[in-house]
Amino acid sequence: ELLIDFYTSSGNRKPDNIIIFRDGVSESQFNQVLNIELSQVIEVLKLFKFSFNI
Repeated sequence: ELLIDFYTSSGNRKPDNIIIFRDGVSESQFNQVLNIELSQVIEVLKLFKFSFNI
C-alpha cells in the first residue's frame, strides 16, 4: 500500500531504492513472512513495471 501511495502521490515517480525493515517476527515465522510479504512487494513492482533486483 505504501509503495502505491508513494507512486501516485509523487506524480508516478518510481523510487530509486526500497528498503524493508521488519520487526517482531520469530525465527520460526521468518521464512513464511518473507515469502508472503516479499511476493506482495514483487507483485506491486510488476504491476507498475518497475525494474528491480532483489
